[in-house]
Amino acid sequence: MKSISSADKLEDQKFNALRLRQLTETNPSIRAEFGESGDNVAMLIDAISRADALSKSQHIWYIDMIEKRYDDLAENEIDDIDTSDKDLKRLHDDLRENLIATITSVSIHSDNIKKSIAETPDAVQLLVNAMHYRGREELRTTAVVAIRTLCSLDSNKILFAKAEKIFKYLTRMFDFRDGLVLKAAFGTILSLWSFLDDTESNSVFTIEPSVKAHVIKGIIKLIEARCFLDDVLEFLARLSIHDDATEKMVMYDATTCLFYVLRKNPSLHTKENCAVILHAICCKKDHRTLIEMRSEEKSRRTLSRLVEGGTPRAIIKVNGILERLKE
Repeated sequence: MKSISSADKLEDQKFNALRLRQLTETNPSIRAEFGESGDNVAMLIDAISRADALSKSQHIWYIDMIEKRYDDLAENEIDDIDTSDKDLKRLHDDLRENLIATITSVSIHSDNIKKSIAETPDAVQLLVNAMHYRGREELRTTAVVAIRTLCSLDSNKILFAKAEKIFKYLTRMFDFRDGLVLKAAFGTILSLWSFLDDTESNSVFTIEPSVKAHVIKGIIKLIEARCFLDDVLEFLARLSIHDDATEKMVMYDATTCLFYVLRKNPSLHTKENCAVILHAICCKKDHRTLIEMRSEEKSRRTLSRLVEGGTPRAIIKVNGILERLKE
């Protein structure tokens, strides 16, 4: 870490950070030695913070330069500035990515290291902000994996859950098509939400309605993309017991994609979760949704078929829907 902090040139900092990343990824003894030193952890977070600040200042300078000076520059001068800025930005990205990847590597060693990292001032928000970074996908991916690793420890979950906009940024990761990224992002949401759901009754933390809206919108994206259907639908079924969550499902047109899933003859477990969610949505008595359900049943008998070949719980839920549709 000292070699990174003491290096004057950004290129040298990047090289030393990459070397540290490689060593901690491949050598368990170095992971242990590095992670068990509180000074090393603090220096690592400080290095990420400084790299983050430099990256932001460079971005602000560049935007300011574009707005104020482009009209006065010759075309070849603009090209020179573009190239220089991109190179500098790439170095900042590389440095941050390597440092954040090192967090993942050393965290694997023990829960004590996970705890030490998450409790270091600014560490949690720096990692969350890296997911929001409008730049290279690799940096955002690395941040998600680091957060997922740290959140395997219960005491860290409340720290991350309190981080500003974490659920919003996690659901934005659903726009990626990389399986590892999707799995890490959804896994983190599921882990945090399950923890908060268990503790909410004790007033440890309250899940805000706006947070639920972001998560539900993101979850519906996963359903539309057919990603982790069994797990995603089970999660959505758990959310459907909350009135405000069900209202968001209506708002984001969950009914349409749930019927599409059912038409593809999924597993019994998936059918059951679809039935549970649809029943909760039906109980909201949204006029447009009820029309859609009646139309689906009339044209395809999707609900009736579920009664004929579903689990006992699914049959109960679907019969309840069919009764309401007769009203």
